[in-house]
Amino acid sequence: MTLLWPAGNTTALVKGLVPKFEKEKINKLILRQFPSVEQVGFYDVNQNGQGCLEMAGGEFCGNATRALAYLLLNGKKGVIQITASGTKQVLLAGVNKERTSFAQMPILQSFSSVTSLTDAIIKVTIDGITHLIVQKRKVGTRLTLKIKGYQLLRDFNLLTNPAAGVMFVSTDTDNNFIVDPIVWVRDIQTLFYETACASGSTAIGLWQSLQQNKDLCTLRIKQPSNELLTIKVRKTKRYFKQAVIEGPINIIGERRILCQEK
Repeated sequence: MTLLWPAGNTTALVKGLVPKFEKEKINKLILRQFPSVEQVGFYDVNQNGQGCLEMAGGEFCGNATRALAYLLLNGKKGVIQITASGTKQVLLAGVNKERTSFAQMPILQSFSSVTSLTDAIIKVTIDGITHLIVQKRKVGTRLTLKIKGYQLLRDFNLLTNPAAGVMFVSTDTDNNFIVDPIVWVRDIQTLFYETACASGSTAIGLWQSLQQNKDLCTLRIKQPSNELLTIKVRKTKRYFKQAVIEGPINIIGERRILCQEK
C-alpha cells in the first residue's frame, strides 16, 4: 500500500478492489498497525486509464480522491477521471503544480442541499457524505470535540447515513475559515477527528456561496494540520454548477501490511 499526506489527512491507498468483508478486515489491520492513518481506500485503473476508488466504508472522500490522482499521475501535471465510492458521478482530478492536487467534488446541484437546522447549525449534503456546519467553533481537546460531534450527529439522526461529519468553524484575522472536523463512517464504525477534511471544506464553500451570493466563491480553509485547502464553488442564480477542492499533498511512501499479527 501507499501512504499519502493530503494536507495532513494521512490516507492509505491499497492497490486492488476487494469484496466488502475484505475491505473491513484490511481497514482494521491498517488502522491498528499505522495509527496515523485516518482513512483507507482501495483502487484500480481500467483499460481506459480511468481510476476507480472504493473507500473501506463505501463513503466518498475528497482527500482520498486527490491522493489517488496524485499517485496515478506520479505527481506530474495532468488530469485524470476517477470514479469513487459514494457517488455515481465521474470526477475530474489531477495535479496543476508541484506537490498540489485537486479534485472535482460530487455536489448536488439544488440549493436545497444546504439547509439551516438552527441559527448556528447548517446541514450540507453532497454525494456520499453529509456535513453539519457548527458556526461557533468549540474549543477543546480532540476527545471532547469527538464526543460533541457524535452527539450532534445522533441528535440530527445522521448516524445511520453511510458517512456524516461535523465541521466546527470560525474565522481568523485574515478571514480564512478555521475548522475542526469530526467524521463518522457507519459501515466501519469509525469516528475520527480529522487533520484535514476536503468534503467538509466543500460543504463550507457551498454554504458560503449562498451566503455571499457570488457566481464564483473562493475560500481558503485552514485545517487542523495548519495547511490550507482552497475550495472554489461556481453557481448560477438557480443551481450549483461545480465545486473543486485543491491543496498540498505528499507521498509518504510504500508500506507493507502484516497479515499475521502476533
